[in-house]
Amino acid sequence: MSSKADEEPLFDIDEISERLGVNPSTVWRWKRSGKIPFVQPAGPGTTVRFPLSALDACRQETGLDAPPPTVPQEERLPGPRPGWMDFTNN
Repeated sequence: MSSKADEEPLFDIDEISERLGVNPSTVWRWKRSGKIPFVQPAGPGTTVRFPLSALDACRQETGLDAPPPTVPQEERLPGPRPGWMDFTNN
């Protein structure tokens, strides 16, 4: 008899880092610190997989969906903004 957790898709480190838009080393760091849930289907010391629910849990824990911080107008220096700072041209 399988439960809903058994039917949930599992992703490897490259797939989960691509879906989250971060470097794989960041996902490993989050795994070590407990910020992202993971499973090892074959037991300890084997391949690590991340369930689909890890995406939502990780986004909430790390604030990946939070809007980028804004700088109040009075704190900005005078002059044109460099091209790399223009977030509106994405």
